Amino acid sequence: MSPDTRANGTGPFVSIALPAALVAELAGARPVWKLTHDDIPGANLAQLKDAVVACLLMGGKTDALDVLAALTAAGYAGAVLVIAPPMPNPRMIERELARAAKTMKVTLLVR
Repeated sequence: MSPDTRANGTGPFVSIALPAALVAELAGARPVWKLTHDDIPGANLAQLKDAVVACLLMGGKTDALDVLAALTAAGYAGAVLVIAPPMPNPRMIERELARAAKTMKVTLLVR
């Protein structure tokens, strides 16, 4: 399990369209919320304490930048875990995601 998920926390692990096996591996003991990108505006995520929102860097209908924009619009200011495939310069991608994330703490997990 990756320390990036903050599995020791008590807030929810909010999966944005992640595969079930990946959620099971990363969520640890946290309660799991499964959402789609379209669910973000009505999910009241800004009220969550100690949550981790997780999404794929590149997904079928949406990507991490879309998710970050929706989270920003929804007032979320917590941790975001972005899961990515191996790539040549993950630090550069993480910096770009952090710029888009405004008040969120973004961690890129390469797997």
